[in-house]
Amino acid sequence: MNDEEIKPEFDEQPAQGEEGAEQPCNAQPAEEQPAMPEPAEECQAQAQAEAAAAEACAEEEEEPQPTEVEIQVQSVNYAEFCARLGNYYEGLAKLIRIAKTKDDTIARLSRELQAYREDFSLKLLKPFCADLIELREDYRKTLREIDKYVKTPQEAVKYSGFVKSEIEDVLMNRGIELEGDQFFIDGQPLAYKQPRKATFVSPAETEAPQPAPAEYVCQKPSFDELLNFISNKNAALEAMLAESAVADANFAAYEKAVASLDDNYADALLLPMYKAAASLYSRIDGLCDELAQTVTEDNKVGMYASVLQLAIEGIDKMLISAGVTVISEISDTLDSTKDKILKVVVCDDPEKDRKIAKRHTDCYVFNGKVLYPSKVDVYKFNK
Repeated sequence: MNDEEIKPEFDEQPAQGEEGAEQPCNAQPAEEQPAMPEPAEECQAQAQAEAAAAEACAEEEEEPQPTEVEIQVQSVNYAEFCARLGNYYEGLAKLIRIAKTKDDTIARLSRELQAYREDFSLKLLKPFCADLIELREDYRKTLREIDKYVKTPQEAVKYSGFVKSEIEDVLMNRGIELEGDQFFIDGQPLAYKQPRKATFVSPAETEAPQPAPAEYVCQKPSFDELLNFISNKNAALEAMLAESAVADANFAAYEKAVASLDDNYADALLLPMYKAAASLYSRIDGLCDELAQTVTEDNKVGMYASVLQLAIEGIDKMLISAGVTVISEISDTLDSTKDKILKVVVCDDPEKDRKIAKRHTDCYVFNGKVLYPSKVDVYKFNK
């Protein structure tokens, strides 16, 4: 059989890449084939990168980066620049000092207002009344034990002089001096001293504050524009300082007015008390002179007792005029708000427990507040 007669069972396919090679019937052109899907890790990285880029863009939009501006220097006076800048900071320092001073003054006035709320009259009268109460209780105790003190007429004279001196000491502690037969306060006779008048002095006149200049709008950036900007800020500070000066003048005037009211009120309360004490001193002085001339062995106790009684009566009148109530009759049961225990007396009777065994002093009250509690001995049941 000839080679030419031998035929293959199927046609031979052309080699790949050979021109004119036939493509499969279902194949698409290379440029039209869809892209292969990327791995999951690459997709996630790409998404994160896009989110970071978007966030960076947003931050750049919110916080624009400062840009450099070239300032044209037209004329530079270094000394003038320093002076204007110095004035600006000096004005700021003044405002800070003024604010601090006002804060201190307001705090002080707040404390004074609180003192009024907490009974200003009590704070004025309490020290003076406390001295009078101490003397009254001392004289009452001496009267109860007078025989123990007065043994001779000379002792009656001596102890009577002590009573007079103690009244003088109460006045001296308030700056009231005895000169001759008169008491003086602030260089004036106490008997003719009048309360200081409450006055209001108009505030010192100050120039009306100028309105603050409008906010300066910079034009083309330049050093001169910077100087103008500082000058505008200085003018605004000066306007604020001028306005503060007017307020300070008014504030100082009101502060002086309040002080004068305090002085007037204090004098109105205390001067009558001082004059009454001076009058009591004069009466005791006269009685002491009489005692020195007429005391004998027989009347020495009675004469000294009369001096003590005169002092107690005078003190009682002063305490009443000051608004102090003297409470002598109190419950026989211990009251911790009105009684102060001096001694505990042990007893075997349970009915006497916390009962008053003895009262040594009276109780003194001002507007419901105890100035001086009653000093007592109290029973305690011994179980």
